[in-house]
Amino acid sequence: MMRSHFFKGFPLLLLCLSTICLADIQITTTINDVHVRGSHALAGSIFLDISADDFPDASPQHPVFLKLSLDNDGLLGETLVDQTIGNPSLNQPLFLAMILNSDSAILEAGPETVSIVRWVAGEDAIWLRVNQSTSGWISNGGLPTAPTENHSVYFRIGLWARLDAQELEDHDPTQLNLPFNTRNPNTNGNLADSVSTLICLDLSQSSLEISGIESLLGVDLLAYDETAQISPGVFGEGTLLPLINFSNARIGRGRDISCNIEAFQQPLRAGVTTNTVHFSMDCHIPGPNIWVDLHDGSYLTLEGDPSKGIGFLPGSAEFIIGGVSSGIETVDPSSAFVSNGKTLYSRLFLAWDAGTMNLANAAVDVNVQVIHGDSTQAPDIFWQWNLLNHDGYLDDAPFNGPQQGRRCEAYEIEAGSGLFQFVQAIPTLTTWGLLLFLALFMAAALWFLRKSRLTA
Repeated sequence: MMRSHFFKGFPLLLLCLSTICLADIQITTTINDVHVRGSHALAGSIFLDISADDFPDASPQHPVFLKLSLDNDGLLGETLVDQTIGNPSLNQPLFLAMILNSDSAILEAGPETVSIVRWVAGEDAIWLRVNQSTSGWISNGGLPTAPTENHSVYFRIGLWARLDAQELEDHDPTQLNLPFNTRNPNTNGNLADSVSTLICLDLSQSSLEISGIESLLGVDLLAYDETAQISPGVFGEGTLLPLINFSNARIGRGRDISCNIEAFQQPLRAGVTTNTVHFSMDCHIPGPNIWVDLHDGSYLTLEGDPSKGIGFLPGSAEFIIGGVSSGIETVDPSSAFVSNGKTLYSRLFLAWDAGTMNLANAAVDVNVQVIHGDSTQAPDIFWQWNLLNHDGYLDDAPFNGPQQGRRCEAYEIEAGSGLFQFVQAIPTLTTWGLLLFLALFMAAALWFLRKSRLTA
């Protein structure tokens, strides 16, 4: 089985690859574009290929620990393994499928040979454990032996469950120790046992840039003996093994998310009436940017000034697309105030629920009822769009379990904000009606006065 099979199923033309060799270990990565301030940014994958007797002394009593550390102040955005907590879905090791890259040898490594033993949100490192000597990982000609350049063994992280299982389903079972990455080392191949190992990162406080050398997100790999385990599930700087020490295997390239959003509105009418606001939205900006669209759960915030009597009635806002209304409106209870005997809310949220909409020079209309009691003051209404970066992380059946996500959890992006700056409020029909009544009254009074003079 040739090494090129590592990436069966990957769109190679769309992915950048990074490969670093040290001693007899090769690390190959894919490089994803990542939002430099994203809280759940999806990085690339990591493949570790062993082609020598690199861990001859590894055993359950004397394991070797591999530490993959992030640079540029990147942190893990999600927890996959934390053996110190009570959650049974997260406190068990995650065993990595090992694949023999050979046309003749047989893989003898057990299902618990390599595992993830710590992967905790907010930390900067992933910890792997190797608990079986590489001296007997494979069998060649009936004899136990270590991996070689022609009979190497690799394992990987950074794949979603479906791709992981599909990548391995065509392999000869004698060249696998597991059918996929899983928490159940005794799995019989039930797809419900497969687990995603996507590398989701919190880069919200990172030093990653969108250009130059600081735009490249890397990982460093160090190996320690069993002294790295401080307590069950907790690891630190143990005795360093000289075999492995490399850095800057790239898994991400920094990119920004940028949107141009402008708001146009009809003049605001005083009193109670429906006003239409037109938004022009473009989030497909050329350059070092990740494009985003309008997905369900994204929302618009509108906020008035209660000191000027500007507020919203519940149930008064909606999106209008192609003449069809949509949207889920909520009001902030803490923003309630009373004006002219009515309970109003100065802060309103309108969530998008009409499916994904492409935001390349898109137009979105919003109808909203605004109460503006004082028509002598020009009201300003604050607006802000918060967009979700994608439409959901869960995969389809049979890989729709909570730990089988096809991507990282969605997160919010503050895409744009501004003010509706109304120069003058237009009187409502109620005011026009009053003016018309006064005009008719004056006309009637003048007619009556003139008629009285003629009679006299």
